[in-house]
Amino acid sequence: MSEHERKAFMSSGELISISEAAEYTPYSAEYLSLRARTGHLKAMKIARNWLTTRGAVLSYVRAQNAKHSNAMFRQQEDRRVQA
Repeated sequence: MSEHERKAFMSSGELISISEAAEYTPYSAEYLSLRARTGHLKAMKIARNWLTTRGAVLSYVRAQNAKHSNAMFRQQEDRRVQA
């Protein structure tokens, strides 16, 4: 994340810890931390702690739900074609 992106992210909303973010998602803090470290969840590390925003977490959860919904739809379509 560039310095400009970092400043924009910090001003985009209230920063929350990964542990707090996990409380309102189906994911564990460990999993969200992994996604943050690999760049899949928009977050930043300050000292030893990963911080994100509620908006970034909701965006990640929505994207994952859409991704999995599309995969389930494709599986159903494949079954119909095979029948």
